[in-house]
Amino acid sequence: MKKLLMSVAFMALACSAVPADAGSTLAIGGGANVGGVNMLTGAQALGNSTAASVANGINTSVGSGVAVATPAGSLSAGIGTSIGQSTGQSGALAGPGGSALSGVISNNAGLGVGGGFTNVLP
Repeated sequence: MKKLLMSVAFMALACSAVPADAGSTLAIGGGANVGGVNMLTGAQALGNSTAASVANGINTSVGSGVAVATPAGSLSAGIGTSIGQSTGQSGALAGPGGSALSGVISNNAGLGVGGGFTNVLP
């Protein structure tokens, strides 16, 4: 049993001295997001009255990308993420005999890019 363990240990040592001839790897991951909130509110009062108008909008957008390349002996990974949030609030209040108009535009855009490169020389 002792000779078997010595033989296995010697073979493992001999095999570990041989370099791996893995090629180069490249991985690129990207994510993009676009989101927006567009609102228009209006109020009109006729005579002895009041009018009100309120709008609220929320938009959340997420874009992500992952790329992984891994031949034997090397690892390359790229991750890109982009997160955006748009919030808009608009309100209009009109008094007696008046009118009101309000609006809001809220946009977001993002780009996330990640890259990984592994170069293995023989």
